[in-house]
Amino acid sequence: MAPRWIGWCAVLSAVLLAGCASGPTHPALAGAQLPELIPVRDFVASRQSTGGYRVSPDGKRIAWFGTDGVVPAIWVQSIDGGDAKAFRIRARAIRFSADSRWLGITADPTGDENTRIYAGAVEGPGTDLRELMPAPRSVAHFAEAVDASPDFIVTSNQRDKKVFDLYRVNPAGGAPVLLATNPGNVNWWGVDTTGQLRARAQIQGEQVLLERPGTAQGTWVTVAERSRWDTLNIFGLHDEGRKAWALSNRGRDKLALVRLNLTTGGEEEWFASPDVDLDDVTLSRRTREPLLAYFMPVTRPAWR
Repeated sequence: MAPRWIGWCAVLSAVLLAGCASGPTHPALAGAQLPELIPVRDFVASRQSTGGYRVSPDGKRIAWFGTDGVVPAIWVQSIDGGDAKAFRIRARAIRFSADSRWLGITADPTGDENTRIYAGAVEGPGTDLRELMPAPRSVAHFAEAVDASPDFIVTSNQRDKKVFDLYRVNPAGGAPVLLATNPGNVNWWGVDTTGQLRARAQIQGEQVLLERPGTAQGTWVTVAERSRWDTLNIFGLHDEGRKAWALSNRGRDKLALVRLNLTTGGEEEWFASPDVDLDDVTLSRRTREPLLAYFMPVTRPAWR
């Protein structure tokens, strides 16, 4: 009976699939001018939908979010086209290595918020991805790409699920190199594009201490203190780690773009919207200067 049952299932499946591909046949619709049928794939994935474009540091390649068939994918190709390839993965973010040879991809493959990081070779036809911090049930994030190198600086809680340590990884292979161990209360590591650890933020009760490495190995010097309830999102370290950019609401009621002095802790306001918080800032990789500020007034998104 089993072979006959399997045969009937195959016939029924074929009939159902044929029905999905053919128009309606009810007598009441005879002669009706009906619109073209909509393919089921349009409800599963849009093969025309793309976004999140990134240009490689050398200006020769571009990467973007899209689909390969109906499977989510990250595409990469030369600017002049003709060699596009897809890494099949449902990604959250993408970034190139500083030498433009590797594409770093952030993803949550199981949907459990255990964010993973991967790397794929930009050149050649291969689409294999290597997981950079493969410890099970852990979270990892990209922090910086190291100048003139394939390496990335990343954070991971693989040692202790409660805190994030700092590592340097080579996407071509080899074990991650531990750069700094979290003592238990560091919530930000300040790394510049040379891969040097220049600062950190440490929570102590209601205060956050902004610290720089001391002269003795393993020591830290407090630069400034702020309330834990103020917002200070620091990025774009430059001037050999003496300066950084930040979105700050210290002493103001909205997030503004400021240049932060990592020696004194002082701020210089660079740009602010009179109406709303700033949401994001794009920096030049070459000059480390702000190129674009993004914010959301009531009427429509705005860029400056």
